[in-house]
This record gives sequence, structure tokens and C-alpha cells, in this order.
Amino acid sequence: MKSRKLLLFALRLAAFAVFASAATLPVAAQGSRDQLKGAYFSTGAQACLVSPLGFTNGTPNNLALAFVQSASVQGTYRFNADGTGTAQFKELLITHPPATLAGASSSEQSFSFTYTVADDGTLTLVTGSVTGTVLTGSLTGVKFTLTDSPLLSGRIERNGTDIMLSTTDPTVEMLTLELPTPVVLPRLCHRSRILIPVHVH
Repeated sequence: MKSRKLLLFALRLAAFAVFASAATLPVAAQGSRDQLKGAYFSTGAQACLVSPLGFTNGTPNNLALAFVQSASVQGTYRFNADGTGTAQFKELLITHPPATLAGASSSEQSFSFTYTVADDGTLTLVTGSVTGTVLTGSLTGVKFTLTDSPLLSGRIERNGTDIMLSTTDPTVEMLTLELPTPVVLPRLCHRSRILIPVHVH
């Protein structure tokens, strides 16, 4: 009889431990991938083709003025269960010759976003206007905005934790440097991001 009571107690304790563990996972990790909630650490890379005079069918309107930027980023995405979220990042940017301002710089950036999750676990993320400040390099202190960023899409792992995103369609976005006379730089970028959960509200 005593051994039966001990067995029942052990089973209840095990069930409580499983429930407590599940309660610390993101919503998606508990078997529902149609909503996400919590913070995800993110790291990734990108490259951009910049054309000050714009593009025609993905080709710079003046090849002599076009140049390339590449970057690595790390930061945090915060997902709300209602399909919205915010993100904060730091970026290390390399502007390659023959650009006039070729060299290295860093910046901090933030933006809001909306997202949807399909039945198969495909996540689509729409980035709002990005605002940032250059921290190092020849433009230190200059503020900037980035608009018309392309969609990020990818898959949520079956356990609802890791997320992998990338751009799939070329989209002309606008980088505006807030100098005394604003400078607008159209560019085409490809991006990849890996997101790992770090905290749940």
C-alpha cells in the first residue's frame, strides 16, 4: 500500500515537472505555431548593392556610381502573440570600394514589425521603418532611416524554438542619411537571420 502511494506521488511529481517545463517554453513550442511570444536572440549577415541613381529591373542606372556593402548583425526580436513585435540590433557594416566613404562602421537600429505564421510553420515577417544611429566610422553620430525593406520568410522548427529567415525577392529599399542635406541611397539587399529563444514573458 505504501509503495502504491509512493508510486502515485512520483507520477504526480513527474507530471508537475513536465507542466512546469512546458510553461517556460514559447507559445509555439507548446504545440501551436500560429503565434509566437517572447524574445529571440538573432544573428545574421547581409549584403547590399547600392545605386545612388536608382535601379531599372534590378540593374543600377549608373554602374560607375554603384557600390557594395556587407554587414553582420546581432540583436533581439520580441514577438507579441497578436502578430506584432519589435527588434533592436547592432550592425557592423563594411562599405566596399569604389565608394567615396569606403571603410568600416557600426550602428544601432530599431524597428517594429508584423508577422504571420502559416499552417506548415512558414513565418513571414514585414519590417516597418528602421531608425538608427551610426556609432563609429566617418559618419559617427549621423542618424538614418531605412524604408521599404523586403519581406523576411522562413520556417519555425517543429519544436517551436529556432527560426530561420531570409529574403527571397529583390526589393529596392531606401536608406536615408539625415545629413544637413539628406542623402537617399536606393539599394538591393539580401539578408539571413537565425533566431533562438532567450526569454518568455
